[in-house]
Amino acid sequence: MSGAVGSPGMRPPKQERSRRTLERILAAARSLLSEHEARDVSLREIADTAEVSLSSLFARFKSKDALLDHLHEELCEARLRDADEVVTRLELADASADETVRIALRALVRSALARGGMERALIGAAAQVESISRREQRFQKRRLALLHAFVVRRLGAGDRAVSDGEVESLIRLVLAAAPELIRTAEPDEPEVDELVERWAELVLRALGLSDDAVARQEVVAGLLPAAYDPPVAGDERAVFDRILDGAEQVFDGRGLAGIPSDEFAKACGLPEETIWKHFGDSRALLHASVDRLLREAMARAETLAVWGRWRERDFEALTRETILEYLKGWKRWGGLIRTVRLEERHDAVLLERHAEIDRGVGNIVRRVALRLEPSLAARGLGDEAFSRTMATIAAALRTAVDRPAIFDLASDAAPEELTDELTELAMRYLGVSPRREREER
Repeated sequence: MSGAVGSPGMRPPKQERSRRTLERILAAARSLLSEHEARDVSLREIADTAEVSLSSLFARFKSKDALLDHLHEELCEARLRDADEVVTRLELADASADETVRIALRALVRSALARGGMERALIGAAAQVESISRREQRFQKRRLALLHAFVVRRLGAGDRAVSDGEVESLIRLVLAAAPELIRTAEPDEPEVDELVERWAELVLRALGLSDDAVARQEVVAGLLPAAYDPPVAGDERAVFDRILDGAEQVFDGRGLAGIPSDEFAKACGLPEETIWKHFGDSRALLHASVDRLLREAMARAETLAVWGRWRERDFEALTRETILEYLKGWKRWGGLIRTVRLEERHDAVLLERHAEIDRGVGNIVRRVALRLEPSLAARGLGDEAFSRTMATIAAALRTAVDRPAIFDLASDAAPEELTDELTELAMRYLGVSPRREREER
């Protein structure tokens, strides 16, 4: 990453007075972005806050995208410096594994708190500005590689019963969780220390560096508290879910940058202030929608597991019923999932939540599948192999459901021919002959 001065679309200052004007513009932009989403901040507001003319701003940045791009490059350089400094300090320190994890987490939390809403706003702008999206992806890969190498080298996690993918996934989860701290509040010093202690315990256990193992679900719950946290009951609960129902209609495969904030109010039939009282911004609303999807998808999968266990269905019947549930789920949530796919490229929380849905449902299906078809275990379809197979089947299903008009929109019925075709496809991927072929033989 090159220095931020001279970013594309930004004209570098040549005189001291011009440099001071540039600093006022950048300071004003940072201040406004700390409190608002990028799409809600205009160049006129930035110029007024900086007490410069709009023409002076355009003399330095040819467009709003150019200004956002410059600020994002600054942000990436600062975050990478933070990561480098922490790793260097820890390499030189003679600290135990416990203390190393705590120092690293404390630095990460402080970095997230220091940049506040501006970091969220600039990352959110990645959906609008292609150069920001590309740079953010490059930065995430570089920071992840740096921290992954350090964890394996310094903490010895590579010598333990933790796969390379699990180490990487855990680091992604921690990095995703830190910015979430400042979405609704800025914790004070005692709260930061308490948070670091709780995270450190989870991380050490997940890496196999303490005596107690920890389930992945516990790590996710500890690091990423659910965004979908409705009131227990009553009118407030009804309002909460009404907002999410309307939001799902609005998302419908669109990126957040292309959705005016008043569209949510129209879809819900509620005032905007009511929506933003429950959810800080549209990204928080999307996170809550995905959390609700996670809960409902897991509940459906558990229901399916009970159906498979207690009704003594065979494996092919279970596979067919699973595919029917997938098709019905896509009809219900397809638009939301398409929006998630667009946004998760630059939103680590969404990426983790989406992966959690796939893992959670896949684990339930695998558990029942092995009960009904013991030969799967004999063929070596353990956790990772089964997950890869399920991912292949899911990709084939997504291709199929992207076909237009696969449903009778007046009902939940999916075409029999399509369901049979996908069931046979899934059975072959799993190495089990479909019933039709067995009967023919």
